[in-house]
Amino acid sequence: MNLQSFKRVLAIDPSLISSGWALFRTSPRRCIGFGTIRTEQIKCLESRLRSIQTQVKDLYTNINLSADDLVLVEDATKFIDPLNLIKVERVRAIFEVLARYSEIQTERIHARTIQRFVMGLTGRQLKREIVKACARQTAWVLYQSELKKIHGIKTVDDMKCCQDIVDALLIGHYATSELYSQSLKPKLYDI
Repeated sequence: MNLQSFKRVLAIDPSLISSGWALFRTSPRRCIGFGTIRTEQIKCLESRLRSIQTQVKDLYTNINLSADDLVLVEDATKFIDPLNLIKVERVRAIFEVLARYSEIQTERIHARTIQRFVMGLTGRQLKREIVKACARQTAWVLYQSELKKIHGIKTVDDMKCCQDIVDALLIGHYATSELYSQSLKPKLYDI
């Protein structure tokens, strides 16, 4: 993933119920906003997808997303329920298609990449609840001041209600860390 030309990264953790997003400035590296796109569970699938599409359009407009930005979406993970996988893929496609329609580049990233390079989890896949707890702790260490200021979160335990935001923060952290590493390479070769 070559991130050197992007001014901002919009990190997305897609979901049919609550998709987390986090917006990062790449220079200087920092999180400048985050939130969720939510739908009511009682609506039919098509109504929910239409609501997500409207909210994504509004988000892209409100943050003034442009061709200088990257939309980085978490890729599909191993699902036990194939029907659920298909539903989430439709949500993922909304984020990507609306970005591409505006000539904004999109990329996907696998959750295991975040687990390994941001959270330091290697080896066998841990139970979901353990991974979520590690993700909350990592996001708290990295973005405690932003979480307190923007979302009013006071403790790491308060973050259980916003796991989608936590995941988006870690996706964005990985992307901006990669950007920073890429910016150092020319300097390292000059030594």
